[in-house]
Amino acid sequence: MTAGNSRGSADGSGTFLRTVFMCFDWRVLAGFGVLDLGLLAASPQLALDALPVELVLLCPITAARMALRMSAERRARAAAASEEYAPRAMVRSAP
Repeated sequence: MTAGNSRGSADGSGTFLRTVFMCFDWRVLAGFGVLDLGLLAASPQLALDALPVELVLLCPITAARMALRMSAERRARAAAASEEYAPRAMVRSAP
């Protein structure tokens, strides 16, 4: 593999699939799988009709989950930093 080759190894051992599925959250994929199984049990035609809609919604839902997770991590870091620099009350130990 050369430095300019972004396709991965020469034999292509799953690099493309790893790249494609890198941005999809497994929980979103699992949720759509459960939804598909339920729709398939209820109405197979409805399950087939829902697939294009799910494919369109997969990326925005995953991006929203990632943004929420990053926001929560940022708030947790800010809270930890503010606790670190907050003045603490001096407590005397009992004699």
